[in-house]
Amino acid sequence: PTLRQPAGSLCPDVPFSEDAVSEQDYVSVYSDTLGVAIAVGGAETGGHRPLGLEVTQSTYAWSFDYARDFIIMEVQVKNVGKDTLYDLYMGIYMDHDVGSLSGGAPHEDDITGFTHWVPSPADPLLYRDTVNLAWIADNDGDPRAGEYYFGSCPGVAGVRVVQAPGNLQFGFNWWVSNGNASRDWGPVKEDSEVDFIANNLGTPSGDLAKYAIMANGEFDYPQWEAAIDHSIDGWLPPVSSPALALDLANGFDTRYLLSFGPFDVLPESSLPLTFALIAGADFHTDPGNMSSYFDPYDPQPWLENLNIEDFALNSLWAGWVYDTPGFDTDGN
Repeated sequence: PTLRQPAGSLCPDVPFSEDAVSEQDYVSVYSDTLGVAIAVGGAETGGHRPLGLEVTQSTYAWSFDYARDFIIMEVQVKNVGKDTLYDLYMGIYMDHDVGSLSGGAPHEDDITGFTHWVPSPADPLLYRDTVNLAWIADNDGDPRAGEYYFGSCPGVAGVRVVQAPGNLQFGFNWWVSNGNASRDWGPVKEDSEVDFIANNLGTPSGDLAKYAIMANGEFDYPQWEAAIDHSIDGWLPPVSSPALALDLANGFDTRYLLSFGPFDVLPESSLPLTFALIAGADFHTDPGNMSSYFDPYDPQPWLENLNIEDFALNSLWAGWVYDTPGFDTDGN
């Protein structure tokens, strides 16, 4: 990767670049062109066949108050092969381990969700702004002795798509990965086409399973509802063990996949996509929220005590910085 910045920016020792977009740009180029098959999730999956893609990734960061809590990432996915790629799907896979390092195992109580919209600052009671925001956080912010301290992690982090061509089908899937197949679990539709070859219902192993889960268009129900039976909506039942169902619902070694498509990419053509990586403060404000209010069969009281205000505003600013409303690319 290369770094480019304007004069007097975040790292004064870096030479000035007239090509800089933000206060700190990183530009990386990488490709999927290796001529040999690589095992993905074990040899039994048949390995990975390179697609013939070259990716130019540019990230932009600022220190201004309204923009310091997100990074904008632009990617140009170029087909450098000889064949047209049809029905291409892309996924942003996030495996955060959220929590205090002094807490022992911060990855074992993470919780993930998806927010379709947030109240609009224009009038929170009348308007909604669409954000399609996938996120992950610690389940309680890791308080100590009933209070948040310098080592706590009460914030939240997530990702949203701010620009992509065409009318996209989005999908959001989450699961827990574990060496014990019975604990490697996530929500799965009864008619799912994902082939779970490890006798699990969580981690998709191999290219075929990964493609199937990116292309399924599913929006998994929230993690905090993992103990609730959603069979009436076409989902497989929750795990039979009440103890494991509670573990899954109240936070575990969770990861999520935000996927979108389909795309057709001709040889030598490029697919432009832009994401925002976003953080939010004070997601947890009550150190006793999890211990006092969380019930895996009625999580709503716990959910209502989460604070998404800062996270929501940062997600909106990420979209506004990329596309100034009424001025740039929205057609008016």
